[in-house]
Amino acid sequence: MSWSRNLVVSAAVAAFAMSPSVASAAPDASPRIIVVQSVVGTRAPSATTNAVLLDDLEGHGFAAHPETVVRQLGGRIPRPGVVDENLTPASIAQAVDDGYDLFTHGKFTTAEAMLRGSLDQIHRNPGLLVIDTTNSNMMFKALVGLALSEAHQANGATRSADTMIELIRTFGTQPVSRAEYGPEAEQLYRNASKQIQSLKSGGLYVRVKSDKAVVFVDGQIRGMGKAALANLVPGTYRVFVQVPGTVGRQYEVEVKANEDSKLDVAWDVDSSFWVSDASIGLVFATEAERGSKEGAFASSLARRWGGAQELAVIGVTQLQGKPATIGTLYFANGEVARSGVVILEGNDTRKLESLAQFLTDGTKQDGVNIVSSGSGPKRSNPPAQPAPESPQHGAPNNDSILSLIPVVTFGGGVGAIGMGVYAMLLTNGRKFGDAADAPQKNGYRNLGIGLIAGGSVAVAGTLYYWHRTSRQSSTPMLSITRDGASVGWATSF
Repeated sequence: MSWSRNLVVSAAVAAFAMSPSVASAAPDASPRIIVVQSVVGTRAPSATTNAVLLDDLEGHGFAAHPETVVRQLGGRIPRPGVVDENLTPASIAQAVDDGYDLFTHGKFTTAEAMLRGSLDQIHRNPGLLVIDTTNSNMMFKALVGLALSEAHQANGATRSADTMIELIRTFGTQPVSRAEYGPEAEQLYRNASKQIQSLKSGGLYVRVKSDKAVVFVDGQIRGMGKAALANLVPGTYRVFVQVPGTVGRQYEVEVKANEDSKLDVAWDVDSSFWVSDASIGLVFATEAERGSKEGAFASSLARRWGGAQELAVIGVTQLQGKPATIGTLYFANGEVARSGVVILEGNDTRKLESLAQFLTDGTKQDGVNIVSSGSGPKRSNPPAQPAPESPQHGAPNNDSILSLIPVVTFGGGVGAIGMGVYAMLLTNGRKFGDAADAPQKNGYRNLGIGLIAGGSVAVAGTLYYWHRTSRQSSTPMLSITRDGASVGWATSF
């Protein structure tokens, strides 16, 4: 079977400027291709889902296991706002009180361990705490108690100073009260404040593609949809983005001296991204949603994470009435490098190993059904478009048509005439598993659309376009709307 995609531009339009694509960030040293899972349902896959395939991909040099992905991405990975689901604010508060009580009784080592554990729970679960502003007092107390516990241990002075600097970085100008925490805590605070004065400051700018998003930084609300913070003490800042009706997503951003750090959150992508200690994956509500969004989401993540210019996605689907595992390697521009699927029938270890090999280097193996077999990974440049193949006997050339059609509309309620141009990209393709390979006849096809014309708005009832199955030098174009019509001629090049 042979496929081709030709670009056809309406000759009725004099010129059309195409914006250049934005260059991706420079890759990290020796990056590993990230692997995420793709599932349909309400939760991320279990730890055993595709375990054999994940093991094999890890062996081939991919970052496939959750701990490997987290280690490579660090705070750039969007975690749910609540990671430990069995926790409650009350249980965390009790652990902080118990840890501080251990300090007051001179059990400094045990106190340090308990207070560190409590702070870790606070950091991992901001969605539990940010709604009630009194919970910030819990974190303040945990940091003070930890700094004091560290200061009373051998070689603990540096750790204690770092903890107090974190307190100042988190709570700004809120001082440590001598009356509440004693003179030792107050002195630790003053020493850290003097140390900070010699540091250069940085900035943090957060932007979320959702007007409903509330932006928290270190547990404190900083804006709606965006936040801009200047004169920050260098260090790690924890950003939590909360959209009503969701558990939110959390990030860690490193702010450096004399630099501005930025965090852009694509909420539609990140809200579908699930991270736990057992699994990492994109979760879609329906199979149709997965089919329409997976490639775009994979592209968004690959561009954001930089380094390797590919992202691998694996998931479970149904094929020929049987469970199957599909693996797809996406380029950062959203195109498929290669994709293969194996039907699971019992002892499938060999098939999954073959799929891992195919995703690694494109080697075709028995048992792997090839969905798409593009070129291998390209680290420095996006994949080149393959040259059109000569059509084989009986195989259609399904064209993509980009048409720029002048449209005359009559609207506005007063008979005003508006002129405009409508751009359309149409691709006639075939899904994997479709049985029909028979040539389709030339003919006009229709597609219901809406369009906006300069000066007024017109709603098109039906747009007709020409579908062809063989190469031609030109093609008639006809656009019919409820209030107007346009006739043009298109040519290929």
